[in-house]
Amino acid sequence: MADFSRRSLLRALGAGSALAGLAACTLTTTHGVTTITLNVAEFAYDANIALSVVKTALGFAPIPATIVTVVNEAISLLQTGITAFKTYAGSDISLTFDTRNVPAAIQSLIHDVQTVSANLSAIATSESAAMNGGVMSRVEAVAADVANVASILASIVTATTGAGEGMTAANARMTRIEAIKSRHGLM
Repeated sequence: MADFSRRSLLRALGAGSALAGLAACTLTTTHGVTTITLNVAEFAYDANIALSVVKTALGFAPIPATIVTVVNEAISLLQTGITAFKTYAGSDISLTFDTRNVPAAIQSLIHDVQTVSANLSAIATSESAAMNGGVMSRVEAVAADVANVASILASIVTATTGAGEGMTAANARMTRIEAIKSRHGLM
């Protein structure tokens, strides 16, 4: 994980602000039915952040072989899910769907990210005796940030993206993603 400094935090926030105008989705409600238009590139980008964060765990040392196995399985699961989503989306720039009928490829990718987070968290707990405290806390941080990405992806398709006071949903999403990237040296 990267060390935090005021300069790196400001750089991350500046990058988030520059990208904030790009919304991951737009919502419209007609006759009580909410429709989401999902930005394919941004949804895939966020899922790839989860993949990149998971890959950072392979650089931790010393790391038990069981953790390496779970991390490699997580990488494979995420790569497969992202590929399936991209195949589903094809060359479309956006996907439009009713919130009651979220496409299976989207639901599956969100579930994959949630599964990876749960598996990493579980293995960190079960292997805590085999790891030094620093490595264990780093694996737990990876699991927590993958869970954060899962939450971001889920909020996009459930129309509940939480924006802070004075912050648009796009700003809130990018701020969260940029903070995760910064914590794992993915700038």
